[in-house]
Amino acid sequence: MTPHYGDYYQGNGTPHDAGSPNPIVFMVIPAKSKFTFHVTADTQRLKDVQNWQALMQTAFNHAFKWLGFGAKTAVGYGAMQIVGAKQTSATTTSTPSFQTNEERWEKSTFQYQKGSGEITATGNKKRATVRGDDAKALFVKLPDDKRKLLEKQRLVATAVVKSQGNMNVLFDIV
Repeated sequence: MTPHYGDYYQGNGTPHDAGSPNPIVFMVIPAKSKFTFHVTADTQRLKDVQNWQALMQTAFNHAFKWLGFGAKTAVGYGAMQIVGAKQTSATTTSTPSFQTNEERWEKSTFQYQKGSGEITATGNKKRATVRGDDAKALFVKLPDDKRKLLEKQRLVATAVVKSQGNMNVLFDIV
């Protein structure tokens, strides 16, 4: 993000092209990066909390499945998957069950990012995205005519979307 009219935003003058842009740098983590989360607790302060490890595991499961990590999670940033999780405590937990609501967005427009393979649907004044292997599978199963329109950023069709937490995930194009 680079505000180009900093003086104007501060109430000093009018916006013009001679201002000095002020870049604001954001830390970006490359796609497919791997993380290990370690959690410790002061058990003296948790005397009344039984099985705090299970509570933390449930919270992490919920964050991975529904919330994401960091900023802009509502538009898909910060989404992560659990890969080869190691459990270091003797406590076992079950993954909480969540409901997903399926919607059909008629006359949605679609964007295809050739480099990443990401597909985004815009419809009903909302956006839904699919990434990674799921996006590749969706792209491959499209009929040739729809695939060509998608590549040209001209596809208008019905998006089948599932809301997962605060994200809308593109599930199918019909």
